[in-house]
Amino acid sequence: MRTHLHKLQQLIWWVACTDEEAILLCSPVTRSYQTTAGMMVAITTAMAFVSGGYAIHQITHSFLMTLPLVAIYGLSIFSMDRFIVSGRGSRLAWFRLPLAFLMGYIIAVPLELRLVEERIDQELTRQERTENHTAEDRRDKQRDGLQAQITKLEVRADEYRLQINHWGARMEAEVVGRVGVGNTGIGGYGPAYYAALEQKELNSNLLQQVSTELDRLRREQIDSYVRIDAEYERQRVPHARDLAARYEALHEIEQQHPEVAKLTWAISILLILIDIFPALTKLMLPYTAYAALIEAREREDIQRTHAIGNHNIREIVRNPANEQLFVIDQTAKVRAAAKKQRDIEDTRAS
Repeated sequence: MRTHLHKLQQLIWWVACTDEEAILLCSPVTRSYQTTAGMMVAITTAMAFVSGGYAIHQITHSFLMTLPLVAIYGLSIFSMDRFIVSGRGSRLAWFRLPLAFLMGYIIAVPLELRLVEERIDQELTRQERTENHTAEDRRDKQRDGLQAQITKLEVRADEYRLQINHWGARMEAEVVGRVGVGNTGIGGYGPAYYAALEQKELNSNLLQQVSTELDRLRREQIDSYVRIDAEYERQRVPHARDLAARYEALHEIEQQHPEVAKLTWAISILLILIDIFPALTKLMLPYTAYAALIEAREREDIQRTHAIGNHNIREIVRNPANEQLFVIDQTAKVRAAAKKQRDIEDTRAS
């Protein structure tokens, strides 16, 4: 009699490709074996989806492209592991075992990259700066040289303004006859006044020249910066940030920091063990009642099909036009009759 199963239990057994009717006839220990196999297939598939999604997204940089590709990748892992744990023999498991090491490592690498993503970004930035150090120095020197010219002219302009103010004060002191250092103390427009006026006009002309040159440099400064930056961009070596570049950066970090290498190796070993566990489960499980039931059912179906086929061959010799002599149709009728009889027995038992 069929018992009601929890939906989650049914799902786990389906993941392990379990014959529900056969497993219900087995002991709780055998049922736990199938549940464990289903859980490990589900965990491996989930890890494949997460790791594969991150790796594929690093390659495509598009969510719309990542989604179908990671679905194909994850379902491939799921189908392979489900097929292995459902088989009666261990040959597939032995084939899956070395493949699991490789796939476990492949799954581990993207997760490692995601775990130390910030350190990898720092390493890539450092490498980019190192490779472009010469170009950056040339750009900075050109920009600093242009700014130095402007600063020099600004200092000269300030000096000329001070001189203009100084000689203007001397002129005012000479007109009013103010006594002071360098002043005559005699009011009026004398030689000292005109000498101060000459100096003021000279500094005014020099200030005008400097201001004109300063305005020109300031107008050209933006264009010069654009030209300098454009030259820098032509010489700059852009650093790749694809999956391979991030993996190389991770290797550099591992060499510089042994603690990070230990962490990444621990992650790799853990994920490899998780990935090979379905194959190991198939190899290490004993010969259970469930395996015996499945094997017996398959052997019965094969023998019954051969028997029906042999009977049909004898009948075809006598009546080749008999449309009822088809193995598939007859097998379906046999199964339907067996199911009907089983339902009747279940009804009587209940």
